[in-house]
Amino acid sequence: MKKISKIIDILKSKWLRDTGKTIILIAIIVALFIGINILVSNIDPKDIDLTKNQLYTLSEETKERIQALPESDKIQIYMFDFDEQAILVDLIKQYERINENISVEVVKVQDRPDLASKYNVEAGYFTIIIVNGEKSKMYTTNDFYSYDSIAGQEVDITEQRMTSGIISVSSIGQITPVYALTGHEEINTKSLMFYFSTYLELENYELKTLDLLSAGDVPEDCKVLMIASPKKDFTEKETNAIKAYIEKGKNILWLNDPYSAKEEMPNVKSILDMYGVNIRQDGIVTEQDKEKMLYESPNLIFPRVNNTSITDKIEQVLLLYTGKLEFADNIDDLGVVRTDILTTSENSFFRTDIENTSRTPVDGETVGASVVGAILEKYVGEEGKSSKLIVYANNTFAADTAVYSTSSARAAIAFYQNKDLIINSVQYAAEIEDPITIRKTVNSTMYTATLTQDRIIKYIIFGFPVLIIGVGIAVWQLRRRKQ
Repeated sequence: MKKISKIIDILKSKWLRDTGKTIILIAIIVALFIGINILVSNIDPKDIDLTKNQLYTLSEETKERIQALPESDKIQIYMFDFDEQAILVDLIKQYERINENISVEVVKVQDRPDLASKYNVEAGYFTIIIVNGEKSKMYTTNDFYSYDSIAGQEVDITEQRMTSGIISVSSIGQITPVYALTGHEEINTKSLMFYFSTYLELENYELKTLDLLSAGDVPEDCKVLMIASPKKDFTEKETNAIKAYIEKGKNILWLNDPYSAKEEMPNVKSILDMYGVNIRQDGIVTEQDKEKMLYESPNLIFPRVNNTSITDKIEQVLLLYTGKLEFADNIDDLGVVRTDILTTSENSFFRTDIENTSRTPVDGETVGASVVGAILEKYVGEEGKSSKLIVYANNTFAADTAVYSTSSARAAIAFYQNKDLIINSVQYAAEIEDPITIRKTVNSTMYTATLTQDRIIKYIIFGFPVLIIGVGIAVWQLRRRKQ
């Protein structure tokens, strides 16, 4: 400490009093600063990411999956018209550090007209191409962000998009098709379940629609048949096609909101009867326990999450206006094994009279736990084949429906671990042994200041520095006068 004090005294007495020497000293400091920066840039040290969600570094799952790619894969990533110093470039270059068979090249469209022509890349669109032999994936920067218009937030999905893209063009990459049934006024997956379809795509699923009246049969490549709140009954032809699909040992994901049906649906019932389940659509589960509801709203409930293959690492989900499931007394005789996924609290009750706003049960309303989500595994044919029905008496929890609080709103699927529950359900139904589960999303809230707030911000930004400078000048003048 004495040596440092002595150096400071020398600088004060012999250097800073001499203008010429002061200028030289400043020049030396600036030169050192520039030199250190150039040295660090050339060394390219490993980044230290202090952000809560590790926004600027790759997750451990990505590292493991990218390292495990076959050595025969030679993957080239071309980044057209990007600045070498861009944060996105830095993130994507981390992939080549993980696997030496991946290379990242930042290029200009005009410098590589061959590539630009081959992949139809236009100048100025900041395009990324992932190439492995004849397989390729193309993205623009818009593909790395999703916008939650309800919450007014931009969601960063760069890592998920890049990792799934690299895996999809690798020799072990595959896209798993999921078919959403249409033709019965089901929930539109493109407009009302947009986030769900986006999250599926990030984990290398492809959500397709299926009109059985046109197709005739469920396609052979269908890994999961999704049925989302049908309002009209299936035709006999469609019913037979679905039953044939079940007899092959294929799996169904069924989501059903209350009051979705507009008519009696005997053919729909005949399919559910195969699994010994009935989805009550004529009422809503109402909660009495304030600890089990959101914003003191008895129909926005936190069900108990049971320990199943689907709910591993899931602790809390939110259901909105849910019905309930009932099971046949002879479910065992049907060759069905039942596993409950979600159950409501012992203080909840089922209400069919939607005009009744009472928070307590009335005559005829029985208090007790209800099953609202279940796995029903039905053994079919010979050789131990089985068909699984993953069924929820709620569809809204996986949709883009806005849920409002006192100060903001968010899509229902974004609440708690709703996203994980629905994606895990698809994975379980698809029987994916080693699914991609990179779900690191980072929200950037779009904030618009009021006129008063804008003035305060400007005072802080511009006023404080001016004030500090003014105080400094005043102190300097006072000291000069004293001398």
